[in-house]
Amino acid sequence: MPAKSAVTVTEAEVLQLTKILRLLASDQVGERAAAALKAHAWVQARGLDWETLLLPEPPPPPQVSVSVGGQGHEALQAKALMTQATALLREAQDKQQAAEYCQRVAEDMRRDAERKLAELRAAQLAASVAGGGASPVRPIQPAANQPAWGALVDQMLADHELLIRSPKERQFLLDQQERALRYGGSARLTERQEAWLRAILQRVGLTW
Repeated sequence: MPAKSAVTVTEAEVLQLTKILRLLASDQVGERAAAALKAHAWVQARGLDWETLLLPEPPPPPQVSVSVGGQGHEALQAKALMTQATALLREAQDKQQAAEYCQRVAEDMRRDAERKLAELRAAQLAASVAGGGASPVRPIQPAANQPAWGALVDQMLADHELLIRSPKERQFLLDQQERALRYGGSARLTERQEAWLRAILQRVGLTW
């Protein structure tokens, strides 16, 4: 593994991250999701990633030079140093295992937050429709086929909800999804619509 560059994080910054991570225990779905996003932004703002943060480089083993020849005190000192080095190596291995576990937990929490946030938005939309705050969803008779970008729009909405940056952008995707289902291969994008759609999909490496 390539050596990681040293990054200094102050005690105040660590306390700030701790306060953010505590919100992951909230019983409010939206608050947990927002905390997960804020924690990720905290890491990125400092030029870090979760691996660098959670897997610090273990300290190098001390260089021990042993010369035993009737000098009992020096032999005992060398033995003590070797014992200390072994303990340090074992501690570093334990920390690495703990960091790997924390990384897996953080990834599971991120996926859960993404799913919960999508569920929350769907519930809010349903409540808005029921209360007359939005136009009811029109039933769509799916076309026999879809344009090349139709399945990519479906994938963006289903798998990458958190990368949609605004309600306007989400509504644009929903509109194109409806057009693809309704008109199939005959659905066409204007030049401006195509440029916008490509820019959104390229965030997750999707293109057509």
